[in-house]
Amino acid sequence: MEPCASESYGNPSSRHDLGLAAERLLRQARQQIVDRLDAEPAQLTWTSGGSEALALAILGAPQRRSGAPNVVISNVEHDAVQQTARMLTQRGYSVRTAAVNRGGWVSAETVAAAIDDDTQLVAVMHVNNETGIIQPVAEIAQAIKAKNDRALFVVDTVQSLGKLPLSLDALGADVIIGSAHKLHGPKGSGFLLRRRNLTLSPLWRGGNQEQGLRHGTENVAGAVGFAAALTSYRADNAQWSAWAEQLIKTIREIRPDAVSLGDPDRRVAHILAVAIPAMRSETLVNALSQVRVMTSSGSACHSRGNQQSPVLAAMNIDKRFGVVRFSFGMLNNQTQIDQACQRIADTLQRLR
Repeated sequence: MEPCASESYGNPSSRHDLGLAAERLLRQARQQIVDRLDAEPAQLTWTSGGSEALALAILGAPQRRSGAPNVVISNVEHDAVQQTARMLTQRGYSVRTAAVNRGGWVSAETVAAAIDDDTQLVAVMHVNNETGIIQPVAEIAQAIKAKNDRALFVVDTVQSLGKLPLSLDALGADVIIGSAHKLHGPKGSGFLLRRRNLTLSPLWRGGNQEQGLRHGTENVAGAVGFAAALTSYRADNAQWSAWAEQLIKTIREIRPDAVSLGDPDRRVAHILAVAIPAMRSETLVNALSQVRVMTSSGSACHSRGNQQSPVLAAMNIDKRFGVVRFSFGMLNNQTQIDQACQRIADTLQRLR
């Protein structure tokens, strides 16, 4: 990213040499990302992150004015989907939710039951950010097509990008989105990838960047950093699964009543959510933070509040259970996990 702030610090829309150099970097970054996603450069739009990309997909989706327009979302979607979808009620839409089961995933049949001829958009995330549960999005895509093939299918792939194989065709999605910081890339850099010939409306006007879909000067350094992060990221699912087993074993040695959340057959390797009875989530998160073990009690959007996460509520997790989420990444190593396990055991013993 450093050359973007020095020798190539031009506006990529400018025609002078510095601008052309910046434009080449931007074009190269775009190509690097679409190469990983089996797509073409014109299908990708840069954004400031996953939340903006989701807003662009939901608020910019084609609108039909006949009937009683509605959108369908799962009840474990990120706030960027849930809150943005509710904004459509100001346009006369209704929002329908498809409920997950105790395993944390929503079936294609449940989604299909919520769809009718007036459904204009369906949003179901690929991997839940709080539980790590993989949603059956390919099956859901088939159910949507069978029920209403005009409905747009938006899939939040922030947590699966770089960790699981991804493409629009494989998922059956019309739109997928990504965020750089989940891959150790720069915060504030994201993208929206749409199927060929899909027309979306911009969220604002002013300029003609990104094929007229996202106006304003592009964040060249952020795009370059995102591409570098994605192309260099190496998922180690076997190692991460082993670390998850090591962590849950450690926790259960002190608290045998602890349980890992969600269907274990549908959980990604890099996220582990553990529920412990008679324990406050924020107490455990804060105690672990004091010994330099960084965890979360849910989405970062809710982790500083005292309310139960909507995702955990949707899964009917007892409010008396404290929930802590562990996440693994490419930069972690076995020594860190061993140290974390020791500190977790000491902290749980002290909290008892």
